[in-house]
Amino acid sequence: MSNLPKNIPEQLGFDLFNAVREELGPGTSITESTREIGYSKSNVLVDVTPMSLVARRAINALWLTVSENPDLPHYDIDLGYFKWLAKFETSNNVGHLKKALRECQSSSVQVSVDDQDGEPQWVSVPLLGSVGIAGGRVVFKVDEMIRRQLKDPKRFTYLSVRMAAALSQYAYILYERLGTFRFKGGTDWIPVEEVRKWVNADTVKSLTEYKQFKRLVLDKNIAQINELTDLYIEYETKTSPGSRRVAAIRFKVRDNAEGKLVLDFAQPHELKDLYETLVKGFGLSKKQINELISNREVNTDERIRAAIDLVKYRVKVGGVKSPGAYLMRAIKEGWSLSEMEREAAKGNVALVVAAGEPKVPAAEIEFSRNIEKSIEDGLAIFEGLDDGTRLQVLDGLYREQTFQLAARRQKVKARPEEAAIMARKALKAELGQYVKRWSDERQAA
Repeated sequence: MSNLPKNIPEQLGFDLFNAVREELGPGTSITESTREIGYSKSNVLVDVTPMSLVARRAINALWLTVSENPDLPHYDIDLGYFKWLAKFETSNNVGHLKKALRECQSSSVQVSVDDQDGEPQWVSVPLLGSVGIAGGRVVFKVDEMIRRQLKDPKRFTYLSVRMAAALSQYAYILYERLGTFRFKGGTDWIPVEEVRKWVNADTVKSLTEYKQFKRLVLDKNIAQINELTDLYIEYETKTSPGSRRVAAIRFKVRDNAEGKLVLDFAQPHELKDLYETLVKGFGLSKKQINELISNREVNTDERIRAAIDLVKYRVKVGGVKSPGAYLMRAIKEGWSLSEMEREAAKGNVALVVAAGEPKVPAAEIEFSRNIEKSIEDGLAIFEGLDDGTRLQVLDGLYREQTFQLAARRQKVKARPEEAAIMARKALKAELGQYVKRWSDERQAA
C-alpha cells in the first residue's frame, strides 16, 4: 500500500506537513501551521458516543482525509502525516495510537428520526471501519453512510482541525458542538443535563454540583476556546420556577478574529498556501482544483499567482461579478496585470494617467459579457418559478462555496432571505449564475 499514489488534496496536505517540519523543525505541531487545515463536517457527525480526546483527534484526522475524496472504497495515508493531523507527532507509543483507533471503531454516530407514518427509526453507524498500520502507512475504511455525509452534507460546520488540536477534552467537544450554532448566533435554552451529556460529564460524580460543573467545564474551557480559536462563546443561565437551582443554559456564539490561533488571511500567502487561496479565497470547487493541477506543466504557481493578482485588482476596482469563474478563465488564458494596472495597484496614479486607459483584451470583454448574460438569464428564470421551487433553489444556493464566501463578505447570515439577496449586487449575481447552471442541468437531463 505504501507505493499507492496520493490523491491531489492529500498530496497538498502532505507537502504542507513536510514544509512546516522543514521550516520550524521535525517536532512542530499542527497548531503551528501557517495555513488552515480543516473540512466541512456534517452536523449529523458531531453527535457521537463518548470518546477520549486522542480518539476525537484521530477520527477527525481520518475524516479530513475521507472528505477530500469521499468515493474511495478504502484510504491509505502516511503514518507521520496522520500523527501530525491528530497531534500525536511527538509520541512513539504505538500501543496508545492503536487503542485510540480501536476506540474509533467501537464508537458510533446515532440518528433517530420519525418516518412518514410517525414510526421511530434509529440507526447507529461505527465511526471507523477496518484499520491497519503497516509500512509507515495507515490503511482504513469508512462506512458508506458516513462518506455520503462527508461528500455532500446538507448542514455542516467548517471544523478547523488545526485549532481544535490545541484544545483540551471538554473544550474540544464544546468547540465542535457550539460551532454548529455559529450561523444562528447562539442556541435556544438547553437543559443543564443535556449540556452535561454533550461533554460526557453526566457520569462524573465530582461534576454533579452545578457550581463545580460551571467552574471546571464551562468557564475554564470556554475561556480556552475564546483565547485560542475563531469562536467566541458567552452564556447565560436561568433557574427552575420557584427555585434557585440552575435549570437551563443559553449560549451566544460569534466569530472571533482575536483568537491566538486565527490566521491572518489578509497577508500574502506563500506558495504552499495556493490551495487555501483558491478554495477559501475564490471558492473554487474540487473539480476546478483538479482541473488546474492535472495540467501543472501549463498551470504553474507563477501563472496561477499572476492570475490571482489580476482578479484581486479587478475585483477591487469593480467590474468582476464572479471572481471564481473569472480566475479560472484568467489562468486558462494566461492573463496577468498590465504595466498600467500594476502601477495603479501600487498607487502610482500619475504614470497611469500619463499612459492613458489600459486596453482590456477582447476575450476578457466577451467573457464578462457572457457572465452578465448568464446572471440576467438566471434571474429571469428564478422570477418565473413557483414559491416551492424557489425555496428548493435557494436551499441549493446556500450550499455553494462561492455563495457562502460572498455572504461572509456581505456580512449577512449564511441563509439570507430572498429579499436580502436581491438587495445586494454580489449575492444577486451568485443567485443568477446558480439558477442558470441549475436550469441548464435540468434541461440536459
